[in-house]
Amino acid sequence: MEITIIGSGNVAAALAGAVAGQDSLHLKQLCARNPLRGRELADRYGAEYIARPEETAEADLYLIAVSDSAVEEVSARLRTPPGATVAHTSGGLGIDSLRCVAADRAVCYPLQTFSAGRSIDFRTVPLFIEYTTDRAGRTVRDFAEADVADVEAIVKPCGFYHTKAKDIVAMCRMLMEQYGGVLPDTVEELTKLPGIGRKTANLVVGDVYGKPAIVCDTHCIRITNLLGLTDSKDPAKVEEQLRPLLPPAESNNFCHRLVLHGRAVCIARRPQCDKCVLNVCCKHYKDTYKVK
Repeated sequence: MEITIIGSGNVAAALAGAVAGQDSLHLKQLCARNPLRGRELADRYGAEYIARPEETAEADLYLIAVSDSAVEEVSARLRTPPGATVAHTSGGLGIDSLRCVAADRAVCYPLQTFSAGRSIDFRTVPLFIEYTTDRAGRTVRDFAEADVADVEAIVKPCGFYHTKAKDIVAMCRMLMEQYGGVLPDTVEELTKLPGIGRKTANLVVGDVYGKPAIVCDTHCIRITNLLGLTDSKDPAKVEEQLRPLLPPAESNNFCHRLVLHGRAVCIARRPQCDKCVLNVCCKHYKDTYKVK
C-alpha cells in the first residue's frame, strides 16, 4: 500500500515510523510546510519530501496529521486518484471536515499521547475509525461471515492479531445476531461486545451517537487529577467522579478538549503551567507554586 503523510509534528513522525516499519506498506511522500522538519523525516524513512498538498503523487492512502484548524484547508488542496482514501487523525473533528475531498473519507484517531522523540508501538495503540464508504472499510456482515484466519491477515500489522481477530469476528457475529447489524448506542450494551472496554464504549456513544459520554483516557485522568476534580487513577472511578460535575451536553467535548490541552499545554513530562489558562483553578499549580 502506497501512503502519503501530510504533517511533520509528533503524530506525523510516529505514523511515518510505523509505516516504514511494515513490509506491506510504503511511505511514498511526506508533505510539510516546514522544510527542515519535513526533509529530515522524509530522508529518515526513505520518502520523497514535498512542500505543498497540490504536489502529492498517486497513493492509496493520504493521512492528514496537522492541527485541527488546518485539516479542512489541507484536504481541499489534495490531488487524489480514484479509489484512494483520505483520512485525518484528529480526535476533535468529525469526518465532515473532509467534505471537500472527492476520494473516500475516513477518520483514524489514535488514542495515544505523542511526544517528540518517544517511540510508539502502534500495535498496542487503540484506534477510533470512521469511514464514509465500504471501500474505506469492511462491513459488519463481511467480518461476521469471515474466517478468523482471514481477519488475522488484515489486522496482523496491529499486533496481538490472534486475539483481535477473534474479538472482531465474535463482535460482528453478535452484532448481526443480537443487534440487527447495528452498533448499540449505550455503554452498557457496547461493553457486552467482545473486545470493547468502557473507554471505547464511551467514545462510540459520544462521537458516533452524539450522546453524553465521559471518555477517561490518560489525558482526562491526569489533568482532572491535577485540577483537583478527581483523585483516582482508576478510569471507572474518575468517570464516576466527573459525572456529577459535567453538564451532560458538554461532557464529551470536555474530554476531547482535555486531550488537546494535554498535547499542547499540560504535557505530561513538561506541563507549561505558566501558560495555562486553567492555572487560576488548578490545585496542582496552587500547591506547586504556593499560589493562594
